[in-house]
Amino acid sequence: AVVCYMIKTPVASEITIEKILYFGASTFSVAFAFCGINFLSSSIFNRSRQAMAIGGGITVLSLICTILGMFGSQSMPSMMRIEVLNYFNYFSIISLFDGASIIDGTWTFLWKMAILFGIGVIGFIIGSKVFTKKDLPL
Repeated sequence: AVVCYMIKTPVASEITIEKILYFGASTFSVAFAFCGINFLSSSIFNRSRQAMAIGGGITVLSLICTILGMFGSQSMPSMMRIEVLNYFNYFSIISLFDGASIIDGTWTFLWKMAILFGIGVIGFIIGSKVFTKKDLPL
């Protein structure tokens, strides 16, 4: 995105290279949180189907809750909005990705990005400790 921005800079746009880098860091923190959760679940369980059910289940459930939550958010036009579906935004890790804050130029996305990064780090640390103490069934 930065290379494309440098080649063809938008004429009238709020997007800057700094905001593009913030978007990249925020999306990385979401992916890193999911990686930590999946690594932890595969370290805990001996069977791959259990690890995929828990780690992948949390990931897929979060994606589904995000999609359902979009239909209740204020960004959806009022004729399509279903207010009750906004509650699904509270069940998703992806809701900690705050693109509106990045676009608006506020700094509220930083603490949300730190939480996502913390989830990933905790998942990897606990997963590493569990895996090193694990007796592998060979």
